[in-house]
Amino acid sequence: MADNYLEKRMEDYRRGPRAKAPSRAAGPRAGRLVMPYPHQYVLVDGADTDAGRAAVEAFIAAGCTVAFTTGGDDTSGRLLAQAIGGRYYPGSAADALADMSSRGEPLGAAVHTSAAAGAIAGAYNIIIAPDAAPRPDALTIEAAPARVVSAARLAVIAACPGSPLPAQHLRL
Repeated sequence: MADNYLEKRMEDYRRGPRAKAPSRAAGPRAGRLVMPYPHQYVLVDGADTDAGRAAVEAFIAAGCTVAFTTGGDDTSGRLLAQAIGGRYYPGSAADALADMSSRGEPLGAAVHTSAAAGAIAGAYNIIIAPDAAPRPDALTIEAAPARVVSAARLAVIAACPGSPLPAQHLRL
């Protein structure tokens, strides 16, 4: 029997190749639940806010094609598109919708970061804002600034095609 590390390695070498014992790790994300998320097209209106940026990151991580607009200057939107990914539209959400429909991309979900934003017909509407009031046409997530990442993850789960949450008001 080997007394030290080198002797043990030499014994292993002399025995030749053998089946290794399966490791406890099931893969690169061991210990985490990983489920396939169906592809969909998502529009994030107001991606220059913390909630908007978190929503863009969460939907891209889920494998969605994300288009976004910002309320700020053109440079911040372009930098965000380069840093995170997604497609930046310097105009309004209506301009982004028109371009997406001309490309043949059906909008699955629309995330708004303003409680005053209007609902987009034909899409699952989600509002993430600190002052979100209950609305019958959208899932509203009232999230404090420290909870916007959790709200964005909840938005991804809520917008999953085939099992969206009904329009309701949630507080985080």
